[in-house]
Amino acid sequence: MKKLKKFDTRQRAVLSGIILGIIFFLILSPISSWVGEFIFPPSSLSNVTIVQKAREIDLNWDRAQEKDVVGYYIMLNGQRINDEKLGNRDVDNYAIYDLEQGKDYIVGVGSIDSSGNMSNLAQTSVTTKDRNSTYILNVESPGSENSRRIAILAIFMAAITFLLTNWVLFFKVNGKRLLTISSYPSIALAPISILSYSLVLTIDNTIYKTIFAIIASVGYIFVSYLLVLTANILHGSKVHGQLPLEQAAKASQFIVGLISTYLILIFTFSSNSNLVVKFALVLGFVFYFTYSSLSTIKELEEANIALRTGSVVLTMLVAMLAISVWPIESIYSILVIAIIYYIIFNVALEVRGKVGRSLWIEYGVLVGLITLLLVTNSVWGINGTII
Repeated sequence: MKKLKKFDTRQRAVLSGIILGIIFFLILSPISSWVGEFIFPPSSLSNVTIVQKAREIDLNWDRAQEKDVVGYYIMLNGQRINDEKLGNRDVDNYAIYDLEQGKDYIVGVGSIDSSGNMSNLAQTSVTTKDRNSTYILNVESPGSENSRRIAILAIFMAAITFLLTNWVLFFKVNGKRLLTISSYPSIALAPISILSYSLVLTIDNTIYKTIFAIIASVGYIFVSYLLVLTANILHGSKVHGQLPLEQAAKASQFIVGLISTYLILIFTFSSNSNLVVKFALVLGFVFYFTYSSLSTIKELEEANIALRTGSVVLTMLVAMLAISVWPIESIYSILVIAIIYYIIFNVALEVRGKVGRSLWIEYGVLVGLITLLLVTNSVWGINGTII
């Protein structure tokens, strides 16, 4: 540890970026899947259907995707059915015979891996009758499980980044500055973590997945290094006076804030999450990047920062409510919301008493673009959401 303390700020930033890149590669690469399959139980089976007959129950399911799954287990009224057939991972159906007609049965199916770990049981209650009935079990979809894994990954990488950022900073921070300084790289990198892991889940080929993990990890090293240095320069200048590259760091913070928010918009509005979750996630990023950026401006007092941040968040809430019911495709909704945030974010950062004509022209063009998108790409009438 003594040798690590001798590193200067730039060397610590480089080492932090490399550490983050290595961790990110291990998570994205097939290595994490192999380790995860060994440690964690299998996922719940998907597309489970149960056909009830007079004295018989037939079960069908999609085979488990995990490579360490060795078979399946079936429970009937709390008792496990022992059958050698279920010890084959390629089995995708099973029939239970000689049941009593008119009796209630609780039946379920799950998978089991080589370590003896069992997946959650997909089960339901059926009654044997003369008329056949088919039950489609309401089990958790793979998409829900993937979303949970993505969230865990983002939180884990954010925590590691937070710790390393505090190690890199050449001055001690506490209180509010823990939010505006130490958390900045963590929160800015979260959308990149989410996007990268979402993409790697769509790749089935092990070689392609490894190549993608290498490329993504190299990019993660570069971006994390820049973000840690940006946080160091911006907030160091506020404490110790103006530092070199302060204006470049401010521009970097502004651009990264917009890009990160845009990525979150893409991720949330293209997902199946409910509207409350989408709004909370997007507005959380809007609040953070606005508040953090405003906190670096020496001319602004805390009350003014809070007022400007609140105004931006409220404006974004109103804009998102309006766009969410507008009869337009999600890709255009995302673009419109991103442009709106760009405009109001710029306005909030403005400290001059008089804004130049060129800026008003730029904002006017952007507002015209928004109007054009909303008018030309809307679907009106009985097929739209606004009649």
